[in-house]
Amino acid sequence: PYTRKMWQNAKGAGRAENALLFAETEEGKKFGAHVSLSVVHSDESSILVEGVIGEVQGRTRVPVFGNHNVNNLMAAACFALACGMSGFEIWAALPECKTTWGRHQWVQTKNGARALFDAYR
Repeated sequence: PYTRKMWQNAKGAGRAENALLFAETEEGKKFGAHVSLSVVHSDESSILVEGVIGEVQGRTRVPVFGNHNVNNLMAAACFALACGMSGFEIWAALPECKTTWGRHQWVQTKNGARALFDAYR
């Protein structure tokens, strides 16, 4: 509700003409978001997302885990649109997205256990 109110205020003040809006799929459809994605499936190594980027419908698997990362992908897609990439180009690039070193990395230990390494530098 707060984001919706900020968007309405920006539009009312004439500051929204150059803004790009992203929202999860159902909310995005209601408000004409430039990017609206939802997570279809997730596992420990990736998320499968579908939705619309710049009026281009798509579905792809991205090698990050955690449904919360859909927000990061939508923000990145908006930035890519602002830089002049097409929706087709962005859909093609999403599978190349990955987290930085030290974030969401599975590590195999010498004794055969698997540990999740997730840290900040």
